[in-house]
Amino acid sequence: MKAFITSLSLFLGLLATPAVAGHHAATMTYGGDWVDVVAVAHGDFMRMSGVFRGTNITTLESGDVIHTNFVCPGWWDASTGGNGACNMTEPTTGDLWVLSWDCDATGNCTGDVKGGTGRFEGASGSLKWVNNNGWGEGAGTFLLK
Repeated sequence: MKAFITSLSLFLGLLATPAVAGHHAATMTYGGDWVDVVAVAHGDFMRMSGVFRGTNITTLESGDVIHTNFVCPGWWDASTGGNGACNMTEPTTGDLWVLSWDCDATGNCTGDVKGGTGRFEGASGSLKWVNNNGWGEGAGTFLLK
């Protein structure tokens, strides 16, 4: 019986840990466009590098809405997808969070939050989204320190 109570207590403690540690489910939507593009293409081959710029709205499960303008240097290959990193800057404060991302050729993307400045210092999380010609939406976790 003691082992059962100990196991149950540990299990319930693990379930409660994300809420106590500031675990936040998040949704996000964005729109943007590639600028400063350099491309090489021939037939079915196309590879480019440039900067993806736009705006993002991230909504946390707490109801907090984070508006950012983003600048994302990256590359894209028509057959394999691409990757890059973004400075996601809150225009009202100048605070930013960093997103490292990877997408497959069909626009299914994943990203990891790599910290930030100001209120985003120590931020972490993981997001998944679908990119459709510069517009996208998805969900994941976004944790503030």
